[in-house]
Amino acid sequence: PVYFVSADGQLTSAQEVFSLSKSDLYAFVLTNFYGSAYLGSKLIWQGISLDIGTTTTDIIPICNGQIDPIGLKNPAQYLRFRYQNWRINWWGVGITQLCALTDRVITPTQSYQIIPNYTPTDVLFSLLELNDPELMTHHAYFQRYPSTQEAAKAMAQFVGLDLFLLSQEEILAIAQALYHKLLEKVMNCIQKVVDDVFNGQKEDLEVASFALGETCLAQPALLGLGFKEHQIKTLQL
Repeated sequence: PVYFVSADGQLTSAQEVFSLSKSDLYAFVLTNFYGSAYLGSKLIWQGISLDIGTTTTDIIPICNGQIDPIGLKNPAQYLRFRYQNWRINWWGVGITQLCALTDRVITPTQSYQIIPNYTPTDVLFSLLELNDPELMTHHAYFQRYPSTQEAAKAMAQFVGLDLFLLSQEEILAIAQALYHKLLEKVMNCIQKVVDDVFNGQKEDLEVASFALGETCLAQPALLGLGFKEHQIKTLQL
């Protein structure tokens, strides 16, 4: 049997889906957040489920063990609600375009104008060695994850230069500056949800944190916002 999962976790058989109205079908769009949110609701009672994957950062409130009860009053409208209320954010560790982060990279010694091309975030994580290459390759689109050399070349071209004009130290400084830009974006999104749902109070909250970006992006963002390590719950894999 094949079922579709709606935003509120209800299962609908494939045959039944064909009889639904167009508006009702939107309850099934981009519901891949639900798996981690459901798991989060089993790990924490009050806080957020944080899932950073290759493409998005999903930030879903868990209130009294329930998944985003305010937003899910109308499952068919939840996609719009997520976009308007910072639940879904297109910051990921794989294919987010670096040109979305800034139009100029500032390092401690230099300033670089960027070339607004398609250079994805996996270049950062390869260069800075912030994630396991084998794991990243397994989850990468088409199982294609750049080597350190390929990432260095892409980073140099991102600022309009090449490996002859830039030293390895300069390339790493550019990558580090862009990583901090990405970190700031994720921190801002998390803070928006905490402000919206919990009036900005973090002391009594817990975070269920999952997916590829759990150690390389989620944890640094949470600690940067003032969460403590004991507030972060994850899987022991």
